[in-house]
Amino acid sequence: MSGISQALTDAYRRFRGFHGRGARKGEIREVDGFKVVALEVGELIRLDYQAKGESVHRFHIFKKTDRPVLFVSSDGSQAYILAGGYRFTDKGFEG
Repeated sequence: MSGISQALTDAYRRFRGFHGRGARKGEIREVDGFKVVALEVGELIRLDYQAKGESVHRFHIFKKTDRPVLFVSSDGSQAYILAGGYRFTDKGFEG
């Protein structure tokens, strides 16, 4: 079985285990430019982070219409934030 085929199988299994149902169209996909398969976990509502070189804890609450989608690699070791109507500016996340 090729790497992508195995990753797709793993993603579908992990998706079913997490969500308790089979994946719908678009909920499992290859992540552009990364050559990995990822499964959709859900919408990202809030993002907490510490900006590099700062000691301040920052957070952003996404507007319902701008929420990005959280995906996880088929092996469960990497998270990806995809899509959404937000922008990242010199003020941080907006949207």
